[in-house]
Amino acid sequence: MIARIFVLLGALLCPTLDCFGQIAPATGLSPSASTSSSSSAVDPLAKTFDDINFDRAPSAVPALDALGLSPESVTSPSTPRELVSDLLNGVDQNGVLQHGLAIETAPFRLIGIRTNLRDYKREDLSGAICRWVYNFSVSAATSKATDKSDAVQLALGFKEVLLESADHDPYRNPDLDKAFAAAAAKVELPDDLDNPNKPLPTIPESTSQIWSNAVADFNKNKWQGTIWTAAIAPTWNSQSGKISELSGSGFTAWSTAAWGTKNFLRMNTTDSVNLQFIGEVRYRDGEHVTDPDDKTRVATQNSFLAAARVRIGTVTFNGFAEGGYVRVWHGLNGDGDGWRGAVGVEKKLTTNIWLVISAGEQFGEATAKTNNLFAVSSLRFGTADKAQFAPQ
Repeated sequence: MIARIFVLLGALLCPTLDCFGQIAPATGLSPSASTSSSSSAVDPLAKTFDDINFDRAPSAVPALDALGLSPESVTSPSTPRELVSDLLNGVDQNGVLQHGLAIETAPFRLIGIRTNLRDYKREDLSGAICRWVYNFSVSAATSKATDKSDAVQLALGFKEVLLESADHDPYRNPDLDKAFAAAAAKVELPDDLDNPNKPLPTIPESTSQIWSNAVADFNKNKWQGTIWTAAIAPTWNSQSGKISELSGSGFTAWSTAAWGTKNFLRMNTTDSVNLQFIGEVRYRDGEHVTDPDDKTRVATQNSFLAAARVRIGTVTFNGFAEGGYVRVWHGLNGDGDGWRGAVGVEKKLTTNIWLVISAGEQFGEATAKTNNLFAVSSLRFGTADKAQFAPQ
């Protein structure tokens, strides 16, 4: 009977929720527009700054991220058989890796370690351990090393959600719990619900709407709360594409944290100030880089990145400040480090029209020799009356 209750309320009411959490869309470490530098083509610092993506990091698939790929389609096997099948599809009968493999799965769930929801929700060490086991994920990805060769790259990723607040976690969010309880209370369950020959009762439209609205509100406000993740992804390269000829090519490791809150300050009864912080540290070992202007110039560099962004604002006025530090070893131009900072504000003038002002500067030594102060002022028109810099 209990199983049929879960089928009734779960399968019919519950839309898909993201277990690993995401931060609202955010651009990289630059204003809404920026000037280009003639030296940026061979400047690994500038390229690293330009590649920063505050949206990608907390929810990134480590194996794809290590190879610089976008997760267009990621397979998520839910059984050991599905996992084996997906892995076998990634290698042909001659032992050649197929590029385009993209898999992410939670291994402890595959091997039958079940997590009790009551234990998962506990706010003590046992609850934290339960969530670590449940949310730990492993990923694998392959891609062509270059377009005109048989070389294939392989990455294996490991990711853990170290900390996630209840309001950010769909399984612990109190508003979702209340909505589910309210929806379940509206379903009339017959006394013989455990009778497998009797069809399940129809779910009223109003009941489904209660849950759907709660999920929509949760996804809309998911930038709030706290999430802290860590990941590592070693990489390999095979010049022939064969799995037997793979050789190590370094690794990428990173950790990302985000925190957001509504009503940080209340200016009046209708307009509150919201705040969001996102930070990331990342280390890349053994990255092969080539000068786009001289293909004979190559290097195997190591790099370290630390970056952070703060966004604060209301429905009509917002601002951001962000900064990043990059250190490169053995790059195309040797060793060096650099900094970049940017600030910006936007003011809503009228419906669908925003005044946007942003400015920033990049400076450093060795591989980042330019001190470029850039400022941008513009009117942004659009069909969607939505802020660009607001915590959202």
